[in-house]
Amino acid sequence: MTLEKEFAAYLKNNSGFERFVGALRENYAILGHLGGTIRFTNLTEEERKAFEELFETKIRSRGYFRLFYKTLLKQLEGTKFENADLLKVLELYYDTPIMTNKELKTQREKNFENAKKELQKKYKNTFVEEWLAYRKESNVMLYEKCIRELQRDKETIFLCLDAINQLPIHTNEKMSLPVFAYNITKDPHFFDRDFPATILYDVAFYFANENKMHASHLLRNKMLTKIGLVKEETINYTTVSRLFATNTDGNVHAGLSYFSKNYEPFNLRVGNLLNIAEIKKIDHVVIFESPSVFQNLNDYVKNLQLENIGIVCNNEEMNLATHLLLEKIHASGVQMHYAGNFSIKGLMLAEKLKRQFKEQLNLLCYESQHYHKSQSIIEPKRARIKNLTALEFCEDVGLQAIKELLEEIGYSGHQKTLIEDYKAELLKLSKESAVK
Repeated sequence: MTLEKEFAAYLKNNSGFERFVGALRENYAILGHLGGTIRFTNLTEEERKAFEELFETKIRSRGYFRLFYKTLLKQLEGTKFENADLLKVLELYYDTPIMTNKELKTQREKNFENAKKELQKKYKNTFVEEWLAYRKESNVMLYEKCIRELQRDKETIFLCLDAINQLPIHTNEKMSLPVFAYNITKDPHFFDRDFPATILYDVAFYFANENKMHASHLLRNKMLTKIGLVKEETINYTTVSRLFATNTDGNVHAGLSYFSKNYEPFNLRVGNLLNIAEIKKIDHVVIFESPSVFQNLNDYVKNLQLENIGIVCNNEEMNLATHLLLEKIHASGVQMHYAGNFSIKGLMLAEKLKRQFKEQLNLLCYESQHYHKSQSIIEPKRARIKNLTALEFCEDVGLQAIKELLEEIGYSGHQKTLIEDYKAELLKLSKESAVK
């Protein structure tokens, strides 16, 4: 065994030298050579005993400890390690070449360039090359993160990038996200992880021609559907009645047709909606927030056999399925009517829909008398609305009456008290359609 190997083993076998060796290496990295001063503000008893054994002398310090490099060499004189090459000792201790900060920087830059060239070569003339080139200009942080990920975890980044080249959008197909993930990685939850999810969502926005740095969960999932991937399709649904549609292949949607002819509610999943091309046969669609109100009014439409009115329930939240359906209805030119609760959340949703669909969406029963009627059933321990400043977002003219009453009275109103008003509106819409 060489002297340097013996010294490295000696230092390794005594944990009292751990900070000492680390300080030697750090000084070398900063200075570019062995030297400088080693300082401990709290020398431990274990460290003190280690130095006493190495230097074969007493260490008086019980706390602060300072050791100049020249003093270190002096202390080693007369010991068995006097002639050891300390740089080689450090390399044997860490089992790696010891580099200066300048050398480390140069090495990192070289590794980065090599990784970049590897990606360019592997994905030349592919969709990945197109996406990487775009991100290099528009989002250099994400671009460089991909390069660093290649150095850190090559398998993960290759799986992410391989997925880009196999997106369903390239072949005009549609696929469940877990199935897609399993086909690529053998792990259905692969794209639930932080870095793969970041890549997938960014790619979705790129290929869907949407350039947004920050987006809501709903918008991100919407972009996934545009590139042919469906997330959470078994639980993401919207409830409808009296809707007729044609599929992308031009045929009538048989499921919708059967249930609608019988005035029965039907749950449309995201996967179903991706196959729908156009909404047919109806003049009006009314969207209700509350499931109980939806059911009550569907029974009313069924009893009167009103034919030209479709009903939708967003189940008290505007999920991806409802969002996709309303876009299909809008594209089909059908007049929409929205009826929601009189709350901050309810008005926020109504405002959002009005901004998106403009004159093609009418607000149903949003007059002062409707708010007062919604207060007729006093719920136990009903709490005042605390964050009234949130109503500042509400700018649509049709919402101003409810907004002002919410600010004045401070209590929410529920649409279940307006069922008779909604019935009257549905009957009115039906008669207008019949006249046409």
